[in-house]
Amino acid sequence: MSRLRILLLAIVLSAASQVGAAEFAAPGQQELRELLAGNSMQGIWAGRHYLQYFDANGTTRYREQDGPPTEGRWRVDADGRYCSVWPPSDRWVCYEVLISGANIYWRADGQYYPAEIKPGNLF
Repeated sequence: MSRLRILLLAIVLSAASQVGAAEFAAPGQQELRELLAGNSMQGIWAGRHYLQYFDANGTTRYREQDGPPTEGRWRVDADGRYCSVWPPSDRWVCYEVLISGANIYWRADGQYYPAEIKPGNLF
């Protein structure tokens, strides 16, 4: 491949990556807290549909497809990451979050899991 083609390809790829990056935003601590508190989310995690509700008091309810609901706790840490704990475990697990419009993307194990934010309690 000629040097000119390589240079043009590099320019195109650089521009494409900048456009893609501009579509997503990492929310701040307060923004994420306000976005989740009192609202629900529907998404797909590891190939399974789920519904989750985030109470403003820090309680969260989660139900996978037709499974039974579970209840845990949620918070946003100082780095703006969503964190949750699900009994019987007492270990808090935190996730990076990106926002794009009404969609939220959880980052876990190097993958992003999409979900849609829905107003109110859908449980």
